Amino acid sequence: MEDVRIGLAELVRNTIGRLENRGVTGPDVQRLLANWNAIAESEKSEEWLCRAMAVLGVDPYDCDLPSDEIGELLQKVTSALPSALAEDLLAGTRLADLPTDFGWVERGRSHLSSNGVGGDICRRFSDVPVSDLAFETGYRFARHLRGLLSGLSAAGPIHNLSSAIEDCLGCPLSSVTVKPPRNHRTRLEAIVGVSEKDSGAKLVVPEVRTESANRFRLARGLFCILSGKTCGSPRILSTAATGLQRASRAFAAELLLPAEALRGRVGGLVGQTDLNAIADEYGVSPHVARHQLENHGLGVVES
Repeated sequence: MEDVRIGLAELVRNTIGRLENRGVTGPDVQRLLANWNAIAESEKSEEWLCRAMAVLGVDPYDCDLPSDEIGELLQKVTSALPSALAEDLLAGTRLADLPTDFGWVERGRSHLSSNGVGGDICRRFSDVPVSDLAFETGYRFARHLRGLLSGLSAAGPIHNLSSAIEDCLGCPLSSVTVKPPRNHRTRLEAIVGVSEKDSGAKLVVPEVRTESANRFRLARGLFCILSGKTCGSPRILSTAATGLQRASRAFAAELLLPAEALRGRVGGLVGQTDLNAIADEYGVSPHVARHQLENHGLGVVES
């Protein structure tokens, strides 16, 4: 089938070429050119739409979906947002939530500059090797940062994360809450960028969470900045499984509760009470502590 398509396309191109070489004009030639250009553009549009829908997790050939409406919405999203930000949104939301989440991102962006975070910060971490494995990149950045923070051991807790971030960036990483519409529970966790007012690093968040959850989200935002992901435009944190999201989660976990801390405290079968105590000491949730324990192969939690 592909060979037939290629053959027909070649036939049409050769025909048009001969007409142009011989100077043949007229209404029929104009219709041929217009129709052929429309077909070529429709192929480009279809390819773009399929890619965008795939990122969104939607089957582009599902006959039950209103493809025209989805296409118009996706065109609106990609026209309004920088490409990286649009991909973050599509990967982090669901089709049913896209209009509302897009509206939230648009409102959140009003607090941020369209420019990214300054390159000076990014260059400080340019020597950290990037791994093919997203989580390993996150671990490396976290360990590198811990080595730069004065008075912090490789396994010690960071009691004042905001102060540590300010020491690292030279400015605070502040946050502003922009609530989504009532009764809408978004999967998007934050937009990371630069404040429109003072050019400081900023998170736009949909809600205030528990202290440990706020710390984890703040650390994830820090990774976006240090890794250079926000140098071109703001970026979105979400629950998606893209490389950026996985790396930022690994960074936050390793920065706040390094594997070295667990290695020196636990091993083998670990009681939930002991793990909760460590989580409290390091200011993370028991869920994060459990993942660090198991992801680093240091033990398992008693059921």
